[in-house]
Amino acid sequence: MRYLKIAILLIWSIMLFHLFILDLGLNTYWLTVLILTVLVTHIVEYFVFISRFKKASQSLGYHFMQMMLFGVFHYLTLKKIQKV
Repeated sequence: MRYLKIAILLIWSIMLFHLFILDLGLNTYWLTVLILTVLVTHIVEYFVFISRFKKASQSLGYHFMQMMLFGVFHYLTLKKIQKV
C-alpha cells in the first residue's frame, strides 16, 4: 500500500504542476474538472467513513488530509491496521 500512496502523490504532483505551471490551453479546463471531481469524491468518502475515523487514535483533521490525498486507500490502510 505504501508504493500505491507514493504513486498517488506523484500523480497529484504532476496534475498540480500542469495546472499551475504549464499552460495547457483547453486541457486546463478538463484538468480542473478532474481535480475538482476527485476532491469532491474524497470529501464524500470522508463523511461516509467518519465513524471509523472517530474510533481511530489520530485526529479528524489528520484523517481529512489523508482522505483528500489518498481517498479510499487511506480508509483501506486504516481498516487493515484496526483489524490487527
